[in-house]
Amino acid sequence: MSDSNDADKDFIAAAMPAFISEAREQIESIETLLLELEEQPDNRELLDSLFRCAHTVKGSAGIFGLNRVVDFTHHVETLLDKMRDGDIALTPDISSLLLQCNDQIKFLVDTAADEDADTDEQRNARADLIRQLRVLSEDSASTVGAVGNVAPGGGVS
Repeated sequence: MSDSNDADKDFIAAAMPAFISEAREQIESIETLLLELEEQPDNRELLDSLFRCAHTVKGSAGIFGLNRVVDFTHHVETLLDKMRDGDIALTPDISSLLLQCNDQIKFLVDTAADEDADTDEQRNARADLIRQLRVLSEDSASTVGAVGNVAPGGGVS
């Protein structure tokens, strides 16, 4: 059984550089898409592409067991999904928050193999970003719920 575990570890070690390279490309795309979206806030195609980039980073990180990347990116994805549903409109503040989140995703990807790089300062910064993301996501849910525009069963992609 240990041969199988060693083979898995060898595969992950060999594939990790490809993941990091791909994730960095997705992170660059996220930044570019956010800047384009600031100019065209109603462009659904840009928003969908932005969501897919975040989703790709999260999914790929999950394959490698990079839980810090997965957990953090999930919160970003939730906000982007609310934006795709039309519950939240892009504002300069939200755009700034998403750019900060993208920087945090980049940090997490760049330090994926180095647990010690995730200092208390980094964890506190990440926790603050998560709080901001949750406030936006939860506020939109309560606003939509109060207005009664929630479809039965909700919609999750």
